[in-house]
Amino acid sequence: LGIVGAGGIGFLLSDRIAAYRWGEAWSIIFLIIVMVYVIDWLNILIGTLLLGAVALWLYWRLPNATWRAAGMANAWRMAQFTAPRIVVALLGAGFFAELLPPEEVRALFGEGAGVSGVLLAIALGPITPGGAFVSFAAGAAALKAGATSSLVVTYVTSWSLFSASRFLAYELPLMGRQLALRRLLLCLPVPFLIAGAAHVV
Repeated sequence: LGIVGAGGIGFLLSDRIAAYRWGEAWSIIFLIIVMVYVIDWLNILIGTLLLGAVALWLYWRLPNATWRAAGMANAWRMAQFTAPRIVVALLGAGFFAELLPPEEVRALFGEGAGVSGVLLAIALGPITPGGAFVSFAAGAAALKAGATSSLVVTYVTSWSLFSASRFLAYELPLMGRQLALRRLLLCLPVPFLIAGAAHVV
């Protein structure tokens, strides 16, 4: 950010690089990397603690031991269902990032992709397996291989709204068919609007 005039530690880094003070520049880079990891892990830790506290509160709010045992059994079944899929999805995302052919990515999602690129990005979102680790890894890999940022934003938006694995495994059974389908219908125009806005911005 400092390189484009936004100030902050990036300005210090840009200043040290311009002055060929490489020792200080590498120290700043190291500090940035450490701080990003620390903040990221704190975010995960705080979120996990908050969710854990809510889960414990809900657990003790259940009327009796029978309900608590049923809740724990449901949680265990859900963990058994999701854990293997998460492992497979993470492995697949790593392999996918290495195997993406740059020429085909640029042809399908590059500057000249047009409307077909938008439609393909929207179509790929729902069928991407796994969670955020997979979709964001795929988006980052496509961006690195030559996809435009607007189409990557469109893809991630489509995945966020219409992920089939999340819809079938969580939303449909937890929220019910009527409400889940209603949400899907209401969200249908959003990826197209995001694609247009991302292209302009």
